[in-house]
Amino acid sequence: MTGRLPDPMAAPALSAVFALVPQGAPSEMRLAALEAAARALLGQVRWGETPQEGDWEAFEEEGTRWLFREGRLVSLSSGGPGRSRSLLLSDPERRSFTVTWTATGEWVAGPPGEEAWARLASGQVVPEAEVLRHLEEGLDRLEDKLSAAEEASLPQTIPSDPTVPPCSWDIAEGLDELGEAGGGGGAGTAGLSAGSLTGLVAGAARVVGQVAASQAAARPKKPEPGGPSAREVPPAAAEATCPRCGHTSVPGARFCKDCGAPLRVALCSECQAALPAGARFCKDCGRPVRPGPASSPGC
Repeated sequence: MTGRLPDPMAAPALSAVFALVPQGAPSEMRLAALEAAARALLGQVRWGETPQEGDWEAFEEEGTRWLFREGRLVSLSSGGPGRSRSLLLSDPERRSFTVTWTATGEWVAGPPGEEAWARLASGQVVPEAEVLRHLEEGLDRLEDKLSAAEEASLPQTIPSDPTVPPCSWDIAEGLDELGEAGGGGGAGTAGLSAGSLTGLVAGAARVVGQVAASQAAARPKKPEPGGPSAREVPPAAAEATCPRCGHTSVPGARFCKDCGAPLRVALCSECQAALPAGARFCKDCGRPVRPGPASSPGC
């Protein structure tokens, strides 16, 4: 759904929104007031009307509303039960700001690319970097515990594989013989010469090759590429609906046959997120959308 907001209505409301952007660590009340002001600004949008010259353009998709004009952007998602919501403010002449609320009440807020703050479940507000540091330490401790538990569960002896052919060469006896041949006078590798060690490695390599060959022969063969099972029937192209006028066009059309609006979905040049036709800013990272082949004029 698209709409418009005349600039004389948007300018004072936008100034009121940016006036509430916190400096430093934000408070719960300040973020609530900021969200309410942004919601009031988007509530003035005249949905269903075509933007005129000088208007702010508005767009809504999947519960998220965007309002943008000449590099300035206000984006607000409504969230819902069990879902997170977010607010993004971007203006080249003002201090940009973003905040994301979780479904359980925690949030992370701050200027994009600068120091951000996080509210924990306990209600404490701390720098986001501290939260990430504690999270990394916790993950490291968890990884150590998992590694220790895995080592404790390993058997002392490795069970034999029935698919591996029997090997007449005993590694332990080979080590003893090579040790004696090297003048070590005992079992193990302490007395191995360079030539004996080379022979031991070569023998082990032959055993590994036999095991790999037997396991490869036991595996079921995969169908060759391009075979009957690999062929797939391409899905039929669906009719495209114009986001501006709502008329449908023939499958594969790039522009609306009634109003000329682009029909294809664009991709964000930064995060590669799929965007609706006509979007000027990315709904995930807030970056301006550069015109691509799908939205460029001409054939």
